[in-house]
Amino acid sequence: MYLFYKLAFLFAVGSLIGWFAELFFRRFAPVKSVSNKWENPGFLTGPYLPIYGFGTVTGYLVGLVYDNYLVGLESWMKLVIVFVSMAFVITFLELIAGIIFVEHLQLVLWDYSDEFLNFKGIICPLYSLIWGILGILYYYLVHGYVCLVLSWFVSHLEISFVVGFFYGIFVLDCAYTFNLVAKIKAFSKDHSVKIYYEKFRETIADYRLRRNDKPNIFIRIISPDSDSDIRATLEIYREKMGERFTAGKDMVSEKITAGKDMVSGKFNAGKEAMSEKIAAGKDAVSGKLSVGKTIIADKMTGISSDEPIKENIKEDTKNNKESDQ
Repeated sequence: MYLFYKLAFLFAVGSLIGWFAELFFRRFAPVKSVSNKWENPGFLTGPYLPIYGFGTVTGYLVGLVYDNYLVGLESWMKLVIVFVSMAFVITFLELIAGIIFVEHLQLVLWDYSDEFLNFKGIICPLYSLIWGILGILYYYLVHGYVCLVLSWFVSHLEISFVVGFFYGIFVLDCAYTFNLVAKIKAFSKDHSVKIYYEKFRETIADYRLRRNDKPNIFIRIISPDSDSDIRATLEIYREKMGERFTAGKDMVSEKITAGKDMVSGKFNAGKEAMSEKIAAGKDAVSGKLSVGKTIIADKMTGISSDEPIKENIKEDTKNNKESDQ
């Protein structure tokens, strides 16, 4: 029973800390892929990121296994086991969550499509490496403190009231959000389109701006009760994605045309250069043949002109022999 309380407490704390970490990262990180604005980084409406909660619980459980079974191993071997196992476990969780949302709910919460050796944009070696490094940092720098905090929590179970309050809000938020997800799934199925959450979030922000709604980082998704607003937002999103697809298609078409023109130009230039070389080669061969013919003709003419001289030499030789006799 104590283990259940510990894991519930860890999930809540990890989800909250992860949300705030992402919030400040998106606001201040010098990375082009983030907006550098105060915005809710989560899929749910409230200030929690369940993926970090699951990660914290996983790290704690794996850490307990390390504490019991890695005793006596050499430091480098222990480091390798921690890295590999943490990277594998967290990547596996990421894979399961990604398949559920992408394949079954048609909702893309994150996209690694541009990363090397990615699998359906859900997992990739780069982030597995990051998870392994974070796992090492957690085990060697944080795990001991987590165990101390959990020991304190077990001895002060009256704090569980706060944890229960957290889960009450969390469950309502999940019901609120997944009601919307069902409508998004129906829309994406009818129009054969996947919803990329980051881009959909931008569409929601634009839509709220048109309605002159006050900005609020906790209000990410329009109320599931307003079906007309949901459909209007999804239609705007589909139009934007269609425009981006058309623009991308035109850009690719232009690049293909430019490439074909360049290849055609190079082929024609090569063809002309080859024709010039062939013509020059033919002229050179023809010239050499003409010179050879002339030389052969001259030699044949010389041989013919030498015949009378040879006959005279034979007659003189014969006469000299007769006079000697």
